[in-house]
Amino acid sequence: MNEQAIGDYLMFRLNFTPDSTSFRDIKKLPAGHSIIVNQDTMRMQQYWSVPKPDYKRRTQAQYLEEFGSLFKQSVADRMRTDSIGTHLSGGMDSTSITAMLAELRNEGGANDVNAYTHAPPIGRPNLEQPYAEAIAQKLNIPLRVFNGKDRVLANDIDGIADLPPEPSFAQRESPRFKIFADSASKSSSFFAGYGGDPLLSPMVGYWSDLRKSGQFGAHITDAVLHMKVHGRPPSQMLPAWMRPSKKKRGGMQSLPLPGWLNDEFAARNGLADQYRKYGGSADLNRDARIEMGTHPLWRRIFEWHSPSFSSLPVKVRFPFFDKRMVEWFQTVPPYPWLCRKYLLRAIMEGRLPKDVLERPKTGLPSNPLSAKVEQGGAPDWAKLIPSEGAINEFVDIKPFLDGIDGPKRLTDGDTSSIVRVSTLNHWLTRFDSLQEYLKGSEARLQNYKLRK
Repeated sequence: MNEQAIGDYLMFRLNFTPDSTSFRDIKKLPAGHSIIVNQDTMRMQQYWSVPKPDYKRRTQAQYLEEFGSLFKQSVADRMRTDSIGTHLSGGMDSTSITAMLAELRNEGGANDVNAYTHAPPIGRPNLEQPYAEAIAQKLNIPLRVFNGKDRVLANDIDGIADLPPEPSFAQRESPRFKIFADSASKSSSFFAGYGGDPLLSPMVGYWSDLRKSGQFGAHITDAVLHMKVHGRPPSQMLPAWMRPSKKKRGGMQSLPLPGWLNDEFAARNGLADQYRKYGGSADLNRDARIEMGTHPLWRRIFEWHSPSFSSLPVKVRFPFFDKRMVEWFQTVPPYPWLCRKYLLRAIMEGRLPKDVLERPKTGLPSNPLSAKVEQGGAPDWAKLIPSEGAINEFVDIKPFLDGIDGPKRLTDGDTSSIVRVSTLNHWLTRFDSLQEYLKGSEARLQNYKLRK
């Protein structure tokens, strides 16, 4: 095992080193890199990275025409098959992709488009399905709704043949992967809306950067234009000390290094320094578009949706990660054009229902594991995460179980830790089984060679 990657998984659920994997001697090709191998050498080089912002001020009509054309092209270039599957929520990102797929279908780009959405279990708010149904009806697209229970801690790796390449908290028994399986029976292409948030959101610190660099003219011009487009001044324009104070967010960011990490393992790999470096969290920060090419969250999302993890013959497409669009958005001043995803809402006028266009950003309703424990009681944690086996090289199980046992309500930090520790334990157990199988296979191979 690569202990650094295992430590990152337990602390953040992600590996922050772009060229490493959970195995010490297996490397990964980082995003935007190529590799050249011959008999004697292996050379890796970076061929692309997200460019720094270089704002070019144009008219509103020019922004809409250029973005509309780019967005349509980015979707069209990823269709490639006569039948298309697509995720359809009630937000702006996947719905805009679905609307563009329907338009391209009507222009002869595909024979049919099949949309999918996930309805939560009974007892949890169903925020997306009504919007998805209205969108599907307007676009004349069949919609299949998957009702799935939150099998948060389901051991979905049945045997060594199902072992995913690396530990993961993305469950293949989840409704998401059941949707992929259904879509794969009809098409080898499936569209997802990941990337819409970092691509279409204003950069944090834009106004302060203008002030610090002495661009007061641009500061005033953009503020006036924002007032004209949105009818109110941008709240982020004020210096931080002049804004209404907000309560500091709690959770993992304010906690010290988890005490349940094995002390020797943590010291050997400098986990305390790594934890402090990232503030105890794998959150995205102020340079959201730059991080589209660097942050490990996006790397893992691509991996989770690859056939090597899903074991399904379907390629998931991410139009918002189109290189041309990422570069173009680095030329767009964030205000007023990216506030509330203004440009996307503008080009979708007439393509999507009005209530979808006017809907604000909606977060997830609740922590599914905490809700499950509250409704049905806590499982036998000691049985789920036994105090023996390979997991003990990385986690001190007794203090871990002591921290989550009892009648107290599970916090977000608790549930995150439970999912990471339990999924790593399950993966390591199956990996040990795989090693035993390979040893037996090697012995059988040697016996076969001797007989020959």
